[in-house]
Amino acid sequence: MTAPPTQVPQHKPERASPAPPAGAPAAAIAAALLSAALVWFGMGLHPAWPLAWLAPIPILLAGFTVRGWACFLCAATAVALGGLSSWTYLSEVIRLPWFVIAAVLLLPAVIFALCAVLARALIVRGDVLWGLIAFPSAWVTFEYLGLLFSPNGTFGSIAYTQSDFLPIVQLAAVGGVLLVSFVVLFVAVAAAATVYQRLRGGRWRMTLAALVAVLAGACGYGLLRLNAPIAGERIEVGQIAQDAGHVKSLDGDPDLTRSVIAGYARQVDAVGARGARIVVLPEEVAGVQPQDLGQVEEIVANAARRNHLTLIAGLRLLGTPKGQNVALVFRPDGAVLRPYQKHHLVPVWESERLEAGTGILLVDDTASRWGVQICKDLDFPDLSATYGRERTGLMLVPAWDFGDDAWMHSRMAVMRGVEQGFSIVRTAADGLLTVSDDRGRILAQLDSGTVPFALGLSEVRVQRDATPYGAWGDWPGPVCVALTLMALARLSLSALGPRKT
Repeated sequence: MTAPPTQVPQHKPERASPAPPAGAPAAAIAAALLSAALVWFGMGLHPAWPLAWLAPIPILLAGFTVRGWACFLCAATAVALGGLSSWTYLSEVIRLPWFVIAAVLLLPAVIFALCAVLARALIVRGDVLWGLIAFPSAWVTFEYLGLLFSPNGTFGSIAYTQSDFLPIVQLAAVGGVLLVSFVVLFVAVAAAATVYQRLRGGRWRMTLAALVAVLAGACGYGLLRLNAPIAGERIEVGQIAQDAGHVKSLDGDPDLTRSVIAGYARQVDAVGARGARIVVLPEEVAGVQPQDLGQVEEIVANAARRNHLTLIAGLRLLGTPKGQNVALVFRPDGAVLRPYQKHHLVPVWESERLEAGTGILLVDDTASRWGVQICKDLDFPDLSATYGRERTGLMLVPAWDFGDDAWMHSRMAVMRGVEQGFSIVRTAADGLLTVSDDRGRILAQLDSGTVPFALGLSEVRVQRDATPYGAWGDWPGPVCVALTLMALARLSLSALGPRKT
């Protein structure tokens, strides 16, 4: 009788890491080009806010299918190419040398690529939750360090791309621009991870649920805040700006200075006759020598007195070792308050020839409190936070932009109002005249290029609306630093064990 065949036990081999598909490199290159186009149009000086959400998705999704070094190169290339949309602005307007521009464009590209590689390493290993956390946390860590140490403050934050998407903008009232950036990037990496897991047969529903929960929670909070009842005193505010001859008036020629100031005074009469209670002029409407300051103040004070309004005028005070960029406040009785001196000077353009100021300037009205800042001061949250602690309800801002950055610079100021709960009247030469409330709604906007003068008159609410951000400050920064370090530790430990399946 023939013996039955011996049964040889079958051992299921360990699951190996999936090899990248044959077309992965070509797909990654295509994804890099697509992300570059989305960065170009979604994250420049005039961003289309929906594209900022989409921009990271192609390169993140493609990055999951290639080696780490290829993911890094494609991600860095995508952001660097997209950033070239700012080349003309940086080279011809700001007039930076090419090697400085290269550094300005490459630094965020490299940081983004490192964030993408970190997320890829965790998600490909199956540690999806930490991958979702690591990507936005690592980028927000970069933004937080810029907020602390950069001479340009929060310029370049992804949060500003969302300035027209008001529900998401309301997150700034909780965690400033850092929280807005975190949510945008979390949604992007969660979308990419959902598609990746779905294609691999992974637990994609949990990732999709996290995406929906974060997005719905953020938008839900924003809609509730936008629809909350509005209270506070209503004030008519006037804005006056003239681009022509703005630079020529800074040399301190007494005849030209008096002519420029007298021209503005006549326009103050025009908006004053229409009921303006406050009028804000641009930054540095004229340069004034010490011996001419009295005459200039008299012209402006008379305009404030005869129209029974508060007038804020930006001037450059000359005749000192380093000049001063100041805002003078003239009360309805003609009294002149002490000057507010600009804190944050534009590197090179101003820092080498002007003296930075300290301290704040508060204007107490019968039922509200107003504050004064100048242009670039609004790029930094710390100064606005000081005003917020003083229960400021309205910020009056003389400004001077560079034309191409008019929209972006005005929206950076608007974000400060959302963070601290105050309205903003910002009058910029070579830019936009904007009025916004503490929800970031643009109540009025006018191009300063209107000739001979751009004149605006609008109504704004004045009441301090205390915010969580005003109490807690930039809490997402330290939290994201800690989460990034924890993600790196998690990756280091997981590298010692087998991959999750």
